[in-house]
Amino acid sequence: RCKEILQQLIARAADSEYFECLCSIKGVGANLAARILAEVGDISRFRNVKALIAYAGLDPRKNQSEEKKGEHLGISKKGNRRLRTILYLAVTCNLRQGDPYDPISEYYKKKRQQNHPLAHTAAVIAASGKLLRTVYGMCNTKTMYLRQSPL
Repeated sequence: RCKEILQQLIARAADSEYFECLCSIKGVGANLAARILAEVGDISRFRNVKALIAYAGLDPRKNQSEEKKGEHLGISKKGNRRLRTILYLAVTCNLRQGDPYDPISEYYKKKRQQNHPLAHTAAVIAASGKLLRTVYGMCNTKTMYLRQSPL
């Protein structure tokens, strides 16, 4: 029954103008693309990318304490939990494919190798935000995902 429902979801999502754009992202297949579209809905309802990030709950948590200067604050988690989970899964699938020139995996590596490196989970969450910003841009301009090529 679940497989049947998933196939119906994929068939409905395939009619969307954004489906092919999402499927062009490395690590995002028909299943994840359909689930992202189902959770986000009409992407044009978000006035900007920050609104979409907040909807997913990937925006930084606000902390007004003097002790914390805003470095490495956690995410708010006030948004759509299923969308965050799907994005996390998409990033881990992207990383598993092992393309060193993919922008998402490069962003993950950058976060892991900076002066104050993030832990694996925190870096994947940061890359999830990057992926969501990329999805927003791709859907607004109706372009396919371009991966960087080696020099």
